[in-house]
Amino acid sequence: MMPADFIHGLRARVGPALLPVAYVTAIVRNERGQVLLQRRQDFGDAWWGLPGGVIEPGESPAACVRREVLEETGLRVRPLRLTGLYSSLRYQVTYPNGHQVQQVTLCYTVDIEGGSLIPAAGEIEALAFLDPSAPLPRPPWYADMLLHALRLRPGAGPYFDPPESQSPATPLASLAAVQAAGFSEALPWPVAAVAAIDPAGRLLLRHSPAVDAWDLPTTPLRAGETLAYTAQRGLRAQTGLDLAPRRLVGAIGGHRAPAQSGHQPFYPIAGVFAVWLHAEVSRLHGPIQFFTRAALPPLPAATTDLLFQAGLA
Repeated sequence: MMPADFIHGLRARVGPALLPVAYVTAIVRNERGQVLLQRRQDFGDAWWGLPGGVIEPGESPAACVRREVLEETGLRVRPLRLTGLYSSLRYQVTYPNGHQVQQVTLCYTVDIEGGSLIPAAGEIEALAFLDPSAPLPRPPWYADMLLHALRLRPGAGPYFDPPESQSPATPLASLAAVQAAGFSEALPWPVAAVAAIDPAGRLLLRHSPAVDAWDLPTTPLRAGETLAYTAQRGLRAQTGLDLAPRRLVGAIGGHRAPAQSGHQPFYPIAGVFAVWLHAEVSRLHGPIQFFTRAALPPLPAATTDLLFQAGLA
């Protein structure tokens, strides 16, 4: 999880304060069921972890998985399954240089397609396929990622941290705060999208007048929130519905052009959560509407693909 180039430019502006950052992590297994673990140069003997890193501007989570695993290990992989989304402050990390990060990490299992196991020079000290229960030092997020992935049943949804919110002492609590600090480039930012289904099976969509398009209700994360809390907060603010996420159905990213937050561009990295209504809703707030699955308006291609794969469209 080496910081990407845009992070260096951002840190030059905002310093070491706590900052939400979108990551991916890969669980790579061999034919014996062992997991590929690595010892990073910057943390040394402090821990063994999993391959992964920061999602770059305009990059999809799946593309980031492939790039990071190749760069760090020399292996070419294909993402198979999203197994978890980790955004709680209990997974907060402080790098040796003092930079504090609220990790918002998508974890995937992958299939090895080729390549040779070669640690990235200057970044990875050692690579080894080891038993997942090997008694090696590892931080809590890697331990939980392995535990959840190996226990995930066929057909079950990925793990996600439940809705919870803290108020960390950071000037960078929101995307707007980061942009106000003088960083004007479009950067990736974690957001929560919600697929709300009513008892008739209709999907709730929100219309954006700025781009004259329909999409799922979407809300940027604030520091200290889990992404599930962001989803619940955003749905309540945009629709008046107060519903906790029931299932994580996938992740969306990799927009060719940045979206807009206020007057500033950014690249949303969205965890998509599903909620189900137990009764018909007669009144809703904002420019929103329920649509039958047979009569959905044009949606972004990534949204359409994800809803189709999840059986929601």
